[in-house]
Amino acid sequence: MALAVPQHPPRARQDLGANLDLGLPTAPLLTTWRLLPDGTAQIRLAGELDLATVAALDQVVGECLACQPRELDIDVASLAFCDVLGIHAFLRARRSALAASAAFRLSRPRGQLVRVAVAAGVADLITPDPLR
Repeated sequence: MALAVPQHPPRARQDLGANLDLGLPTAPLLTTWRLLPDGTAQIRLAGELDLATVAALDQVVGECLACQPRELDIDVASLAFCDVLGIHAFLRARRSALAASAAFRLSRPRGQLVRVAVAAGVADLITPDPLR
């Protein structure tokens, strides 16, 4: 006799996002962007960039590139966490920017992001900030 155990899919909370593998809440990814007078589209990220939040970055990158900027600058100073899926999102953003004839830059990367990029073999994604 088999016992039937109901399976409940993980529920995403709009205010927190969700880890789709475990159903555990994660920190949100806050994105803001603006087009600067010099033609740079600047995206500011805050929170966590992972499985639950990479789609938000992809969407914002698309919105920015639709404005045909000369440069796409993603400010990651307030990014608390980034996993390898976040690194892949940055690689997609760079590829999209270059395809749109826009320069690409990650601004103000910090320790954890730099370590993940180096471990993933894409240290070239992280360029030194000349103001630091």
